[in-house]
Amino acid sequence: MAIFVLKRLVLAVPLLLGASLLIFLIFETSGADPVKRLLGERSQDEQLVERLREEYGLNDPAHERYFRFVGGALRGDFGRSIRTRRSVTEEIRERFPATLELALAAMALAVVTGMTAGVVSGLKRNTLWDYTAMTGALMAVSLPVFWVGLLLAWFFGERLGWFPIDQRLSLKYSGVVPERTGLMLPDAIMAGRFDVFRNALAHLVLPAVTLCLVKTALLARMTRSAILEVLQKDFVRTARAKGLGPGRWLYHVLRNALIPVVTIIGLEIPALLGGAVITETIFSWPGIGSYLIECILFADTTAVQGIVMFLTMVFILVNIVVDLMYAVIDPRMRVDGASASA
Repeated sequence: MAIFVLKRLVLAVPLLLGASLLIFLIFETSGADPVKRLLGERSQDEQLVERLREEYGLNDPAHERYFRFVGGALRGDFGRSIRTRRSVTEEIRERFPATLELALAAMALAVVTGMTAGVVSGLKRNTLWDYTAMTGALMAVSLPVFWVGLLLAWFFGERLGWFPIDQRLSLKYSGVVPERTGLMLPDAIMAGRFDVFRNALAHLVLPAVTLCLVKTALLARMTRSAILEVLQKDFVRTARAKGLGPGRWLYHVLRNALIPVVTIIGLEIPALLGGAVITETIFSWPGIGSYLIECILFADTTAVQGIVMFLTMVFILVNIVVDLMYAVIDPRMRVDGASASA
């Protein structure tokens, strides 16, 4: 297992370097001038512009700025925001827990509902449940996220008043619970403040449902396909022929069907973190997605580079974890990895 992990880490290095170069080149060739955007009407003062460009190192040669960017990112330093003059790392540390909590809640909903629908649909192929579940999944994939978010906010928030539609907590609960993890729900439980927990959960419902809808549909369709494929295997037919009950052979069906499903989950977790931009904007969720939008609008290229690089590193890390999960779910992969290393 140690060799398996080491190989994945070594393969991640060129991927990380390639991603960093691509990120740098995109913003280098974008033509955006964050200093002039920051100064606004004072951007006509060329001396002031040049002084700020020197202060932020924007006049340095491109290769020096790239190596400074990569070196800082590897140390966990993503530079200093031109707009706020704060460390981008600090900004990410403050906002990332909100995005992480939203992404985990959305993924939990997607896994429970999507996999349940997919398993039942696969086991009851060509029944009314199968047709209903797959039609619903097709509709969910086709709906734009921004439209779903606005509709949920209007109907359940404005019209019915069941759920709040902005921020993570009501103002009266702000600062009541100590931030131990940065995640509102666990922090409220650890503090014994179940009133804060209920309030935070109410704020979380609509953004999480909005974000999980497409992922639920993808998981349902993938799980159904994997179940149907495994059901055609010889070991399933043999188990049924020997008279084994559904409870015994179904466990092995589900375990063998997990590989493609785990792949989808592993790919979608980073996608949720980066794709929460629209959802966070609609619900004024103070996460890394809304922070990214703010930085883009102000042409804060240093902050945008840092955020994108951070999300890239998260994506690579999650993929390594998914590879490890493969080895746990399917022992044959551990054997193949050991054989290849030998």
